[in-house]
Formats: sequence, structure tokens, C-alpha cells
Amino acid sequence: MKFIFDRPLIDGFILSRPNRFIFNVLINDQIVEAHCPSGGTIAGLSRKDMQNLKCYLSDHGEDTNRRTRYTVEAISLDDGQSYMGINQTRSNRYVEHFLTDEKVREILSISDRITREKKLRSSRIDFKVDDCYIEVKTMVAEYYCKPSESLAKLMKIREPSIDRMQKHINDLAAEIEECSARAAVITVFQYDAPIFKPPIDREIYQDFVNDLKTAKSKGLKQYQMNIRIIKEYVELISFFENETV
Repeated sequence: MKFIFDRPLIDGFILSRPNRFIFNVLINDQIVEAHCPSGGTIAGLSRKDMQNLKCYLSDHGEDTNRRTRYTVEAISLDDGQSYMGINQTRSNRYVEHFLTDEKVREILSISDRITREKKLRSSRIDFKVDDCYIEVKTMVAEYYCKPSESLAKLMKIREPSIDRMQKHINDLAAEIEECSARAAVITVFQYDAPIFKPPIDREIYQDFVNDLKTAKSKGLKQYQMNIRIIKEYVELISFFENETV
């Protein structure tokens, strides 16, 4: 199944990341500013280390409401052999599309009646399909495949904020327990990642892990979705239940 772009992505070359939301990119021998759609750490790299990277960009044309014409959608961490998508905002559009895939619907036991951004207690959950609440988490802070040797030396373990995710998990668990609802968390990787294992050994995440285990004991399901960014489209690689916690 494929999500087709309205306009194909274009090739670029990241020269630097001067701040959280801007890349300096070389496109057709011209240096331009491009939007960075992920304001936090990407692939364990500091801002100063995000340079000399091949990338794919979306071209928004002459949209006067935007500061930059281009957005970096994916970067290559292995000299162009593969690409890692970094646009977390777009992930929900991709997931919504792939929720209509027959195999995905069968695994989740859902129909195609999708409602976006459903209010639930103190949270706003990404989707509700039938009686199932679905929260999406896109992983970009670290990279779980093999990068080039030069980048591997620069990558460090980062500690992204999980407060929002923890709140959502607790609200989902309460809804399961009190209202007999169903709930799922889909962890999305915009590349072909291995089976994700949450960092249960990191002390900073112990409260989160305990809450996740409690939620799963009440019926919360965890799934992993791997998708691939290609210049013309996004394709679904795999979707499966992840029971590593």
C-alpha cells in the first residue's frame, strides 16, 4: 500500500543546521534555507554534527505564508543507501492512510471509520476507530539501523521528553478499565527499523515503564509500523504487535 505525494520529493544536501527548525541545504547548486520539521534531536546527532547529509525535500512552491519554500522530509545516514524520514507531523497522515490497509485493519480488528484527534480525559488522542483509541509515536531522536562509520562515532544516546506520552498512556489505561474501551499505541519508524525495545534499563524512564506495564496489564496494545520514504510515495513496510515490554 502506498501514500502518493502530490508532488515528488527532490534531492538535496544538508550543509548545516543553524537552529532547531532550519537546515541550510544545497539544491541544484543553490544554497537555501529549508524547514526542519523535528525541533529536537535527530538520530542522536547534535545540531553541529548535522552536515554533509543527503536528503529528500518537499517543495511547497511560492506559498507566501511560509518562511521557507522547502521542508526536509528524510535524511540519509548511510551515504544515500537508505533514508530515514524525520517529519513527525506528517506521520499521522501516513498512519491514517495505512489504517485503511486490509492487513492493518485485520491486526487491529477495526473498520475504516476513522476519527481524528479524539478528546479523552486530559489528553487528545490521535485517532479513534470504532471503539479503539489509537495514539501515534514517531521515533526520530535515535537511529536503530547501521549508519556510516563516521556518523556512528558522532551519535549519542539522547533523552527525549516522554511526559506527554506517559499522560496519554495513563488516560488510555483508565478508559480501558472504566469504560471497556480498546486502546493501542503505534510506534512509527520512517525506515525499516528492527523490533523496537523501549529503554527499560534507563533510570530516567522507570516511571514511564511502570505505567506502560500497568496499562498493558489492563489491555493496552503496542504495535510497530515501519514505513519507507521514497521520492514519489511512502510505502508500508511492516506492521506488527510489539510485546517487548
